[in-house]
Amino acid sequence: MGTVLVVDDDRAVLHMVDKTLRQAGHTVLTAATAADGLAAVGAAHPDVVLLDIVLPGETGLSVFRRIQEVDRRLPIIFITAGAGSDTAIEAMQLGAYDYVAKP
Repeated sequence: MGTVLVVDDDRAVLHMVDKTLRQAGHTVLTAATAADGLAAVGAAHPDVVLLDIVLPGETGLSVFRRIQEVDRRLPIIFITAGAGSDTAIEAMQLGAYDYVAKP
């Protein structure tokens, strides 16, 4: 199985996604801030990133662009509270792999 990095400032979301993916056999890394997420991308080289669109201090789109500078082939799936949000649509247009709605 692969290594998944989850970047979200909501602890409940981090816990739920972490638990679910671990049960499926994946290695899961979590980060609650943009800075920690970016550091994890550089240090751990995950196979995929689940990235919240709304983060404190920096937008998910900004983080997405910075991750793309490091590795353009790294699949990034946005996590959003608004499934049809303009930001999620913009993320897809910029090259995000996909987006999913938060429960």
